[in-house]
Amino acid sequence: MFGSKTVKVSAAATGNQGIPEKLGSQEHRQEGTETQLENRDDGKNNTNLERTADEVMQHHLAAIRAKDENEIADDYPNESKLFHTDATMKQTTVYTGPVEIAQFFKLFNKTVGDTPVHILKAETGDYFSTLEWENIGAGFLYAYDVFYIVNGKIQLQTITTVSESRERQKLSDS
Repeated sequence: MFGSKTVKVSAAATGNQGIPEKLGSQEHRQEGTETQLENRDDGKNNTNLERTADEVMQHHLAAIRAKDENEIADDYPNESKLFHTDATMKQTTVYTGPVEIAQFFKLFNKTVGDTPVHILKAETGDYFSTLEWENIGAGFLYAYDVFYIVNGKIQLQTITTVSESRERQKLSDS
């Protein structure tokens, strides 16, 4: 599917509620307004090469809140990789480049619908960002994302999700 390395995909959770407006340098701090990016050469604000990891994440999370797969894909260069590991199914799917990654997020948005995402913790450094989140309404008990950001783009992202079906199976086995 979409040139991925496995045949089955379990989408991770995103949505437009509970996603932080701005990431702090250490812990997530929800602030009432987003910091706007400036001077981007494609007319959308800051040049990608000049964006910091925090600015990339602000744009990325705003695009996820808006469920805009094209804006999401804009954060990834052609050689980028997104690894989604479904810990419940013990399976990893790899997406390469913005087109495949946009397809992943299209499925991602469809799976989550309007259920809220709750950010448990967010951190951003010079070249990385991490997010811990859950979306119980969509069946995601826990998720952990790691982003490697260079030259204003997400070069590599890993998403690990644990979904409700595995937990239900454990309970029924007891």
